Amino acid sequence: MMRKLLLLLFFVTSVTVSAQTTKLSALSSADFLSSKIVYDDNGNDVYGYFLLYQKDKKSKGNFELEYVLLDKNLNKMASGTFAQQRATSMFVDFTTELLYVKKLGDKIYFSLGDVMKGYEDIYDMFGLYGLRTLDLKDFKVSEVTYMRNFAPAYGDITKMKRKEMDEFQYMKPTQNNGFVVFEESVMDISMRVFMGKRNARNIRKFRFYDMDLKEKWSYEYKETGDKSFYEYNYFGGEGNDMVFFKEFYEKASDRHSDISYEFFDVQSGKKKFEIRVNDTQNLLRVRRILFEENKVIVFAATNDFNNKDNFAADKITGYAKITYDRATGKELGRSYFKWEQLADKLEIDAYGKIKSYGFIHFLDYKRTTDGKTIVIGEGFSVKGGSEIRDLFTFVFDDNMKLVDYQVINKLKNGVPAIGYGTYLQSIGAFDYMYSQKLPGDGYVFYYADNEKKSKKNPSWVLGIVTYVDGAFSTQKVTLTTQKGQIYPLKAKNGYILLREDTDKDSELRLEKINY
Repeated sequence: MMRKLLLLLFFVTSVTVSAQTTKLSALSSADFLSSKIVYDDNGNDVYGYFLLYQKDKKSKGNFELEYVLLDKNLNKMASGTFAQQRATSMFVDFTTELLYVKKLGDKIYFSLGDVMKGYEDIYDMFGLYGLRTLDLKDFKVSEVTYMRNFAPAYGDITKMKRKEMDEFQYMKPTQNNGFVVFEESVMDISMRVFMGKRNARNIRKFRFYDMDLKEKWSYEYKETGDKSFYEYNYFGGEGNDMVFFKEFYEKASDRHSDISYEFFDVQSGKKKFEIRVNDTQNLLRVRRILFEENKVIVFAATNDFNNKDNFAADKITGYAKITYDRATGKELGRSYFKWEQLADKLEIDAYGKIKSYGFIHFLDYKRTTDGKTIVIGEGFSVKGGSEIRDLFTFVFDDNMKLVDYQVINKLKNGVPAIGYGTYLQSIGAFDYMYSQKLPGDGYVFYYADNEKKSKKNPSWVLGIVTYVDGAFSTQKVTLTTQKGQIYPLKAKNGYILLREDTDKDSELRLEKINY
């Protein structure tokens, strides 16, 4: 998935109060490499920021790196150095990037990767190769730990032979305070990603490890024939629930694969239940799974039913909400939104196509305690190329009946690719950025409203949408600067972090947003 880094060409002049600032040059004299947000243990708020620098090159493939840890107010908590190996090649220019950072208890777990320029997101498909920890008591960095033959291993791997690489596995991070390791080697997964699934070795097992890489349990696939299984992929989870996407053939003679979602208890490793998100009237494709105290809620896009099971991105008829019991997987109810609910507001057909405009893609889903669903959508058109258009807000009741709808006009931006909603989302084409939780049932949503094409005097606006006490409000913050480029980052609740890069230095600016 292509990385989305929104380019801001202006500095905040309104709707903010005095900013907290930190210059990167004041944090380290070394060369800045990469940074990541560190969230608190439950992931609800920002704990701080982890910055990575290259301090010195000791020898070929061996570097001294420096970390800097900031708290959520941009105060420096700690810094230190450690040795790091990097792959070398006559033909490829590698750099080292932070791929993963997670805080749990008194440790920060982080992973670095040797990244080829232009291929920074390849590890989204692979997983992590090595893992380190930063102890928050003494701020010392551990040596790197690898997964070799499904057990933690250490040492210099840069000089290993090709056959030895078959003994190493990638670690897939989960939202369940641990890692999934599939029964395939580093070389196996390379074959699967670059050469196609049919060239890969069949995987028949995966294992779950805690954050300290202690194996907790394993799960072996149950197959009835050579073609009965296709693949598992970790989908997501929350608390003790871990969800896997499973694409499979029911029997060897089947021409089309089926899809289901398997729910596991992360403590015991036992499969709790399996759901097949299907329908007698519609074809369904899952877009989001949300967890509530006693429920699992699935949102899925709908197509007209056809026997070939062909789901068309340009024929989406609406969205379904299906509710399951979180303990048993029993279906508790389902309801639908069809585009005809917007017929009194837009000239829209049964497939969501708006006359002389295009389509709306649902991007984010939030739930309130009274059963409502808030959806953020964005418009796009497909005609000689894709174009990103306005932002849309929706509120549905528990039966997916529309109770509120707004369109927020913003600048149009062309995309150098042709595709529909899900594809455009996967390449980071939309302007919607992220959301934050507010007290009660409130949320705040951020989006960009800038001209992406380079112009002499481009305009840039940070869009802010709040949902408080059952009502939306919007504001646009004009950003202005002629000094450099500004990149937005997620900050502690109620703030946004702007990184301004100039020819001489970079500065972090923590801006409070007045709702």
